[in-house]
Amino acid sequence: MNTITSLGFELQFVFVRTFTPILFGISLSVQVYAQSSIDLSLMGGLPVNEFKSEVPGLFGFGIQGSFLGQVEESPMYLGMQAGIMTYGMQSEDVTVWVDGFRETWDRQRSHNIALVHMIARIKPDLNFPIQPYVEGLVGTKVLYTRYTLKDDYGNEPIDQNTELLHWTMSYGGGGGLFIRLGPAIALDLKLRYLQGSKANYMKKGDVKFDDATNAFTYHIRSSRTDMLLPSIGLSFRME
Repeated sequence: MNTITSLGFELQFVFVRTFTPILFGISLSVQVYAQSSIDLSLMGGLPVNEFKSEVPGLFGFGIQGSFLGQVEESPMYLGMQAGIMTYGMQSEDVTVWVDGFRETWDRQRSHNIALVHMIARIKPDLNFPIQPYVEGLVGTKVLYTRYTLKDDYGNEPIDQNTELLHWTMSYGGGGGLFIRLGPAIALDLKLRYLQGSKANYMKKGDVKFDDATNAFTYHIRSSRTDMLLPSIGLSFRME
């Protein structure tokens, strides 16, 4: 299973099963505002402070989307953001016996962070191609490790499970620039700093198979989860 396929599965798992009610509420709120926008972007994730000390060299990569609506004719926009990033993947061969024959199956494990936040953004309406903005966010991060087990024929997963999942408070702020590309589309460059309360999590290499006991051993880490999140994407304005 490649990175893109695994990331697609994680998107289905998080958004469909966990955040469907939130996204449904966002869709209902579209009619409240005269002007709204949908932002879609690629994002990176850089641990800082205590989180960086626990997982040095870690870098996450993923996607995010947000919907915001303008509050009457003010420069204030309110909305919600949801995203997911993978910060570690590993693949290992598993030997099994099927009907007396030895087969080698593939176990793919991914370490991920899902994010959902409410956003308050201030963006003055400037008659200029480049428009700056600042924003504040409050919500949650979900750190989780999940695996899938597949045979050599690439069929549907034989087994899949979430080995560790921890919700944590997340809050912070950031800013960015909209660079106008057309009447209703802009390049979106932003940087956010999100503080995160203490969480339990694992990274690549923290799950090992012990041949002596025929069981997995887990190295569970615990720390605050502060991060810097640079991103680049597109913003679509809807009147």
